[in-house]
Amino acid sequence: PQSGLSSSRLVGLLAIASVVLLVVRLEPPNLAIASARVRHACRKDTNKLWQRGGKVFADRYHDRLLKTPREVKNCLVYVLGNGKKHQRDGRHVHVAAPVDTLTSGPWFDGWKETVRFAGLEAHIRPISEAKTWLLSVGWRRHGLVSVYDMPATG
Repeated sequence: PQSGLSSSRLVGLLAIASVVLLVVRLEPPNLAIASARVRHACRKDTNKLWQRGGKVFADRYHDRLLKTPREVKNCLVYVLGNGKKHQRDGRHVHVAAPVDTLTSGPWFDGWKETVRFAGLEAHIRPISEAKTWLLSVGWRRHGLVSVYDMPATG
């Protein structure tokens, strides 16, 4: 396995219109190398799916290392609620249910409310289980995520 990539895990996602948000757990010591390899793997797989070549993250790629429980919770709210935020802001996005099914929300285990999806077991889980303290326990110190939470406008 490639150094830095074999221990990387996708733990959250959103895909709407031309926006893809990923929450990826990377292991030290080579975070920059692992981040670059994740981008490369996403580009390669996306181009294969679209039967094309070239840049996928041409102009709006952004990564950020999350260090605190509050940052992780804010990130989860952002990824899980971004579609609803775009809908509220009048963009051409429609989220019909309290949990956006174009996110990893159906597999998320940190909802404040009881959330159930019929037939979920028939789908391949697109994300890994959270294994680090920040992703599995730490962020919960700031409260569970409500299906009504939306990212702040900024």
